[in-house]
Amino acid sequence: MKIAIFHNIPSGGAKRALFEWTRRLAGRHVIDVYSLATADHTFCDIRPFAARHHVFEFAPRSLFNSPFGRLNQFQRWRDLGDLERINRRIAGQINQGGYDVLFANTCIFTFIPALLQYVNIPSVYYLHEPFGSGFYRSFERPYLKRGGWRQSVDRLDPLIGLYQGRLASIQKRSLRATTRLLSN
Repeated sequence: MKIAIFHNIPSGGAKRALFEWTRRLAGRHVIDVYSLATADHTFCDIRPFAARHHVFEFAPRSLFNSPFGRLNQFQRWRDLGDLERINRRIAGQINQGGYDVLFANTCIFTFIPALLQYVNIPSVYYLHEPFGSGFYRSFERPYLKRGGWRQSVDRLDPLIGLYQGRLASIQKRSLRATTRLLSN
């Protein structure tokens, strides 16, 4: 089989899992890798197992410091739009590449990559961990606690909803378009 692999994964367990998947698949199949420049390409390097390795440029916008930090959600919202355009372009190349299947992995910005919406071949998405607004970590981290006036302002901030709405929409559309979902 000819397999396209997509990932935008930093170093860590998900990249280690992708390394093992790729190493084992490469023994019997032709592998081409598609990735963004924001992925960690050196940790558990999968390039030696790929016939071709395509890296697409993407850099998230700079975030604002206080007192303008509330505008960061707008910056992230704009980044999601850029990511959708880049993912559409990647999907176009995959669609023209003669692949039998797309093996999609995590994107550090959207969790479920947007290119799943645009590919015309069977796709498999490997979900390394739960995601989405309904998932909350059960262990306590005091530095993540919010309360008081900041929580009240967050509820009124339209930019938070704008960003979260776009992210949820990308995730929902991408998940619906996925042929098969594998989970850890």
